[in-house]
Amino acid sequence: MYGLPSHKTDHPVLQQVETDLKNAGIDPVYSSYVERDTLLKFAYVSPNAACGQYYHAKAAEMQHPGEVRDSFVRLMKEVVALADKMGIPLESRPGELVERNLRILDALAPTASTSMQRDMEAGKQSEVDGLIYQVVRLAEQYGVDVPEYRKIAEAVKKQTENK
Repeated sequence: MYGLPSHKTDHPVLQQVETDLKNAGIDPVYSSYVERDTLLKFAYVSPNAACGQYYHAKAAEMQHPGEVRDSFVRLMKEVVALADKMGIPLESRPGELVERNLRILDALAPTASTSMQRDMEAGKQSEVDGLIYQVVRLAEQYGVDVPEYRKIAEAVKKQTENK
């Protein structure tokens, strides 16, 4: 997915991006609202990675009612609130994103985990900064309360410091 924050469709960079993606064997999808479309994906990936890392859980633990799934839902709601404050609404009706993302989660193999979790378990460089810590920084910048992200960010930071 590619596009420009200016929502321009006739920029030469867009043509080059499309060509480069096709040459790399990728089917490009132009988005006239790339920020929203990117945040929609982020609103699944980030909560999944954060929840999975905090609870050391795979999809199975998030697919059933309980604390782990509840945390996943709280994280998604915090991303929605942040996106709203940023002027990038993700839902046309309340709860729409959570319902959609739970359907995605429930369709996964029970053993599924995120690349961030696998990288952190292997001691490799991970996406933790962009998937967890950046949410906390943006929430501070926009004045949004994200207690679940903050709790997880603090715990993950301690986990990484102790290694």
